[in-house]
Amino acid sequence: MTDIERKIEDAFVKFVESHGGKCLKLREDGRNGFPDRTVLTPNHRVIFIEFKRNAASKLQASQIKQIEELRDLGFRVLVTHDLDRAKEFYLRAIQW
Repeated sequence: MTDIERKIEDAFVKFVESHGGKCLKLREDGRNGFPDRTVLTPNHRVIFIEFKRNAASKLQASQIKQIEELRDLGFRVLVTHDLDRAKEFYLRAIQW
């Protein structure tokens, strides 16, 4: 993770927590590619966010597989490098 990604993630965590949610950094043993953040909303929703360094950053094959599996299960997953887009995604999730 780069400093840019870390700053975006840290700011996002503070935003989520200030809006009643919980923002977790989970790892799946033995498998790579799990999204950077698992977000629990105050209205009992779960969303996932994969933060990238910039718009040109590509997903790794393991990340693509994990994201597809989560989406196939009906979860919403955002891949972004933009803090404002991540905040918007969270705010929409708490309105479903």
